[in-house]
Amino acid sequence: MGVTSSPQEVLHTGFDARGFLEALRNRVLRVTLAMRPGVQRLELAIEVFWYAALETKAGEQPVPWSTYARPDHPQRGLLVPVRLMLRSELIHCGIARPDSILDEVMGRLLAVAQEEARLGRAQPALRERFFAWLRATVRTASPLAVEPVG
Repeated sequence: MGVTSSPQEVLHTGFDARGFLEALRNRVLRVTLAMRPGVQRLELAIEVFWYAALETKAGEQPVPWSTYARPDHPQRGLLVPVRLMLRSELIHCGIARPDSILDEVMGRLLAVAQEEARLGRAQPALRERFFAWLRATVRTASPLAVEPVG
């Protein structure tokens, strides 16, 4: 049985945040369950988020994803499960202090989601720039990180 959002949660955010997060969690688990922890699994989970975010609307409008990255945004807490997933994956990538980069990762991730929502389609070049930055950040921040083979 699915978790339903309260009317206030839907009203204040413009979209069913709990429904979105539950569906996102299920999608991420479905596609990453058999994968070993690491950069590839992190990237795939982020791709799943972007596709789910692109499909999600606030009524007829795209969800203003980048506003959720602001520390003062009243609904920022709705994306705590996404932050926790990212934090866990960063730890699995060998980053000893994931909180030191988590805000920047989340901000950049949501900026891509925002631009894609605005344009109404995936933006492969933006995604690749994000992933290039993420790989470089993981390599720099983690002595344990290794490049994927193959």
